[in-house]
Amino acid sequence: MSIYDTSDWDFFCCFPKGKHTAEASNELLKKLKRLWAYGLHFYAFKLSQENWPATWEEQLLSTGKIITAKSPGLSGSFSWCIEHLLESNGGLIGMSYGVAFIDLDPYFLLSNPYLDWMHIGVRGIDAAAKRDKINGDNYLAVQQSFVSCCKLVCEIFEPLFGFGNKNAYLENDISQFRLLRNEGQELLQGTLPPIDEWFYEPPLRYVAPSLVTSELTMSYLSHQHWQVERLSTNGLFVTPTYPEYTYSGYSALHYLAKGKTDVRAARRALEIFETIGDKENVRRADSLIPE
Repeated sequence: MSIYDTSDWDFFCCFPKGKHTAEASNELLKKLKRLWAYGLHFYAFKLSQENWPATWEEQLLSTGKIITAKSPGLSGSFSWCIEHLLESNGGLIGMSYGVAFIDLDPYFLLSNPYLDWMHIGVRGIDAAAKRDKINGDNYLAVQQSFVSCCKLVCEIFEPLFGFGNKNAYLENDISQFRLLRNEGQELLQGTLPPIDEWFYEPPLRYVAPSLVTSELTMSYLSHQHWQVERLSTNGLFVTPTYPEYTYSGYSALHYLAKGKTDVRAARRALEIFETIGDKENVRRADSLIPE
């Protein structure tokens, strides 16, 4: 981990199996309008080379492209592309929110027999490119934009369950793949999947009100520094705290970068990492300090 981190982040939301009709496309457009009202920008669609949509009516008329599994993708007006997205088995709707470029695929997996899945993703290399180009946006701001976007999507789309994390934290990709591709019956019956067992660090998660119990809420609240929020849906959104994704950790990484040539900076980084419990970076900082 460094101040130049380019990690990918993924968040998956599921819904009970639905009917994929023209009405579903209309509902998707309404929900995208609500995201747009909160400040999300569909950057792949423009009125002209220089002009971005300033009203929702202009957004509907703007032209651009959505990348889909079926080549060559969808090209045309924003409203037309969304209307035909389901026919293409989903595609990546490019959005920007805060400092993050975010891909939204509302029809990520329709083949699961029990659940429909939506995917929200940040590609770290795109975030780094923007960081280097515009005002030095940092990895911490990108992560915060991603988490905020996931909350908004959960409030507006109201999934049954959602989870996600930094891609590098994923330990058991087979279990995650099985849930996304083939499983979900137990979730429909009220049993949450053991997602904490799949990651090195506890993941973000959303739990719909129909699955929230007092015991579950208390278990989340028992963790130190976990942020447990009740959204407008009455569902719970849980954000665990990762040491490197705190302002203290971000500051310490700056000292660590200087510590390669400045022992005083290395000692300062070591002190901060020890305080916030970042064991991996404690070892890195300690290796820069002479015996």
